[in-house]
Amino acid sequence: MSISAGDLADAVHGPQAPLVLDVRRPEDFSGEGGHIDGASLFPAERFRERLPELRGLEPRRFVVVSEDGDGALEAARIMMAAGFVQVSVLAGGMRAWRAEQLPVHR
Repeated sequence: MSISAGDLADAVHGPQAPLVLDVRRPEDFSGEGGHIDGASLFPAERFRERLPELRGLEPRRFVVVSEDGDGALEAARIMMAAGFVQVSVLAGGMRAWRAEQLPVHR
């Protein structure tokens, strides 16, 4: 259910790139901490209401990202309860991503 920052970095540039869902606040997504290139902002407080936007994309793999990894767990549980099967959480969140000095976009 989790994926490491290094494995996600490889996957986002691979032929079957996952859809990365960032559940942080908009100011964190576009602020100093940045976000993963290609990530879609799906703030936690609106996650349930925005979930229908992902219908039809179920064959794709999803990776949910938060600042520390813990915040993404609830969103991943919501997705799995709604029938999404291929759902992972970025282990350690954006903190782990930045700690590995992987690229961020603002």
